[in-house]
Amino acid sequence: MEVPSCPKCGSEMVERSGKYGRFWGCSTYPKCRGTRQLNDNPKPAFGKKEVKEFKPSSYQEPIFEFVKTGEGNAVVEAVAGSGKTTTIVKALEFTPKDARVAFVAFNTAIARELQDRAPQHVEVRTLHSLGLKNISNWLGVKPQVEEGKVKNILSNLLETEEDWEMLSPLCKAISLAKGTLMEPTFQAWEEMCDRYGIETNGQAARMFQLTLRVLEVCRAQSGVVDFDDMPWLPIVLNMPCEKFDYLFCDESQDLNKCQIALVLRSISENGRVVCVGDRNQSIYGFRGADVDAIPNIIGALNAKTLPLSISYRCPKSHVEMAQAFVPELEAAPNAKEGTIDYLPLIQALPLMKDGNLVLCRCNAPLIEVAYALIRSGQKAVMRGRDIGQGLVSLVNKMKAKSISEFWSKLRVYKAKETAKLLSLEKFGQLEALQDRIETITVIGEDVDTINELVQKIENLFSDRIEGVVCSSVHGAKGLESDRVLIVRSDLMPHPLAKREWELVQEKNLQYVAYTRSKEELIFVEG
Repeated sequence: MEVPSCPKCGSEMVERSGKYGRFWGCSTYPKCRGTRQLNDNPKPAFGKKEVKEFKPSSYQEPIFEFVKTGEGNAVVEAVAGSGKTTTIVKALEFTPKDARVAFVAFNTAIARELQDRAPQHVEVRTLHSLGLKNISNWLGVKPQVEEGKVKNILSNLLETEEDWEMLSPLCKAISLAKGTLMEPTFQAWEEMCDRYGIETNGQAARMFQLTLRVLEVCRAQSGVVDFDDMPWLPIVLNMPCEKFDYLFCDESQDLNKCQIALVLRSISENGRVVCVGDRNQSIYGFRGADVDAIPNIIGALNAKTLPLSISYRCPKSHVEMAQAFVPELEAAPNAKEGTIDYLPLIQALPLMKDGNLVLCRCNAPLIEVAYALIRSGQKAVMRGRDIGQGLVSLVNKMKAKSISEFWSKLRVYKAKETAKLLSLEKFGQLEALQDRIETITVIGEDVDTINELVQKIENLFSDRIEGVVCSSVHGAKGLESDRVLIVRSDLMPHPLAKREWELVQEKNLQYVAYTRSKEELIFVEG
C-alpha cells in the first residue's frame, strides 16, 4: 500500500486506530496532527463530520478582507454563538505563510481544539505558555513549574497562628496582585482587597507586608514559577518577549491587565493584532479580569472594531429576549423559533435529562436541585471543583471537633462577618459569604460528621460534563445545551450588587444565561 504524505506538513504518515477504525496519521504527532482517511474507511478520522463548502457571512467577509489586505489592528466583537472559532480559523488562512503568526488561546482546551484546525504555519499557544517560553528564553533553561510556590514561600514567613489563618486570603491577594499589576502601595492593596472580596480580619497591615515580601521573592526566584508567574514575570522583570507579525487573541474580554500587557509586548515593530471577544460576556471581574478589557485594548492598539453579530446557536425567541441587553444581537436566517417556558420546580425536574444545563446566579439553590435529581435516580454534578475546594477551606477554618460544634461556630462566624461587611458596605463580599454558607448548610443537612460533610462536598463538585450539569452562570460560560433551565432568575441582577461595575457584570450574567440554549429555555419558578 502506498504511504501518503501528511496534508499539513508533508511528513510521512502511519496507520493509526480511532473511534471509527483505521486512518492515516502524521508520523510527527503530536507536533503535527494531520490526518487522512484510508480508502476503505467510510467515516472521517475521529468521527468528524464532512466539511461543507464555507460561505462567509456579511460580517465575516470584512474580517477576512481586513486580515488579508488591511492595515493596523482590529477587535472583532463577537456575540454569543457567533461561530468565532470558525471565523478565527478561516481568518488565519489569510495570513502570509512566511510570516510569524500566533494564535493565543485563553485556556488549554481552546488551544488543543485550535491546534488541530489552524494552518500549519500558525503557532497555537496559551498566554501562560507564551509567558513561560519568554522566561525560558531569558533564563536559557526551562524553569521548574511548582504550583505550590507561594505557599512554600509563605511557610517560611508566617510566624503566628493568626498569620497561618490568613494563608488562603493571602494566596488570593498575591495572585490578584500579579494579575492586576497592583501598585506596591497600601492604598492600592486595600482597594484591591475591597474590590475582590479578600478577607483581612483586622490584619490588613500585616497581610500587605507579607504580600510585598512574597512578590519580591517570586521575582527573585524566577527559576521556579507557578501559573500566575508565567505572564507576570516577563512584565515585571522587563524580559525580552517573542515577537509575532500577526497575533490573534481569543476571549479578550476575560484578560487581566497583566495578560493584556503581555499581548502588547508580543508584537513585532510592524506587527498586527486581531483580538476577538465580547464585552457583554465579561463576567470574570470578580476574579481579576479587567472589566474594561475590550475598550482598553481598542484604545491601546488604536484598533478598528469589526462586528460578528449573528448568533448561530440561539433560537429567534431567545435572541429577542437577549436583545434587551445586547441590541445588536441577530438570529441566524434559518434559526428555529425556540421555546421559552415558566414552570414550577416539581414540573421542571422530570424534564432535566443528561446533557441539560441547570443555571443559577448563586450555587446554594442549585444544590437542592442536584440532590432532588440524584434522589430521583438521575445523575447530576455541580460544575466548579474550585468552588468545592473553597467550601472545604471554610469548613476547615472553623476548627471544629464535632459536627454540632461546627454548626455552632459557623452561625457565630456568619453573624460576625455579616455585621462587619454590612458596616463597611462591602456587599459583594457579603453576597459571596452568604452563598458559601447557604451552600454548606444545604449539603450538610443530613451529615453526622465533619469528614462526611467534606466528602459530600468533594463528591458533588466537579468539572466533569456528565448527567445533568448544575452550574453557576459564571461556570457555564462557553457551554451550551439544547435545553437550559434557569433557577431563581430573581437573583439576576443580584440584590447586593451596588457599584457600577458590579451592575454591568450582573447585566452581562443575564445575557450569558439567556444565550446558552439551542432550543428550549425554561425558567424554574418557586
